[in-house]
Amino acid sequence: MNYTTNYHLPQWVESDRIMMEDFNDAMASIDEGLTEAYRPTNLPYVIGSYTGNGGTQDIELGFQPRFLFITAQMTSALKDATYLAITGGNDYLRTVTLKSSGFTVTHGDTSYPFTNQNDLIYRYLAIR
Repeated sequence: MNYTTNYHLPQWVESDRIMMEDFNDAMASIDEGLTEAYRPTNLPYVIGSYTGNGGTQDIELGFQPRFLFITAQMTSALKDATYLAITGGNDYLRTVTLKSSGFTVTHGDTSYPFTNQNDLIYRYLAIR
């Protein structure tokens, strides 16, 4: 029996007798590899949410995002709006500030994009 270079998975040849133990070992190895690859700490992004507090708040990620998307949907009797902030750096209005362990959002009544409006639920995608 031969084995793959990277993950030591069995590569049977025609004369090999496939044994249950070989097959089960291969599947366990694949399962372990996939589990490790898809651990939240190994993904190239983090998805999360926060509730706006109407002021300033820090969102902790454990890393400084290279790129950040923030979105929220506001629906009321008076208006229907989608807020969207996209940044790879600090925006000039300082409603979003990237920092070494996450990002800071600040709400200003006249500053768009609104990234921390009181009681509004925001969702974000942070790219490592």
